[in-house]
Amino acid sequence: MSALLLTALACLAGPLPVAAPPSAELLGALCPTGQVQGDACGQCPSGGTAGKWTIGAALPGHFTAPDADEVALWLPSPDCATTADEGGFFVLAVRAAGVWKGEATSGALRVDHCVALRGTDGRDRLACGRERIDQSVTSSWIELDDAEDDPPSGEGVASAATGLGGCEPPFGEAHIDPAISLVVAKGRTEVVANATLAEGKVPSSYTCGDAVPFGPVQRLRLVFVWDGEQLKPTPETATLMARFPKP
Repeated sequence: MSALLLTALACLAGPLPVAAPPSAELLGALCPTGQVQGDACGQCPSGGTAGKWTIGAALPGHFTAPDADEVALWLPSPDCATTADEGGFFVLAVRAAGVWKGEATSGALRVDHCVALRGTDGRDRLACGRERIDQSVTSSWIELDDAEDDPPSGEGVASAATGLGGCEPPFGEAHIDPAISLVVAKGRTEVVANATLAEGKVPSSYTCGDAVPFGPVQRLRLVFVWDGEQLKPTPETATLMARFPKP
């Protein structure tokens, strides 16, 4: 590939993503002096109390400005975070003058199942697969997050659930695998997720409260297209999701 073509592609794509620094470098920068314990920090990210955290996921990008050198981090910490905080902390680490800095936000955003999407403004957004279990209901969804906001703001893109009650069709159970992937090909940027769907077979004599048998589990592929501003399902994916049970 010629140097001229590489230069043209770089201009179209904007600044290339920064490389994620080694975890040891980030740990040493974010953990108070003297508190590094192997691959963990011995002081909670907020409050200054004793408790370990580690770097569970690191996603480099340009989240607040096209030329910003940043890494979105997820810090698992059973010692420091509650279940309501999703068991950890979000940090947007910023490198300035060669030094990494960042402040923890409790449970605001997990980036262990996220991909970075370059916006038309040159900043990166985060598309994230999420999952939560609340008693008998398992909710799964995909959201688009802006790490520039404090705490990061999220916009729902797709959702599914299992264990739902209710009397209105469609019935069944659907689940979106949070391990989403990024596909860039033929000038199009896609976020792809695997999903399962077991549709309810409603008896002709159905009344509210009756048990509804489920059909076989179907394995689906959901595709969402990023246009630089919005993440939208393809028409085929929208048709599939219309069959998902509603919360």
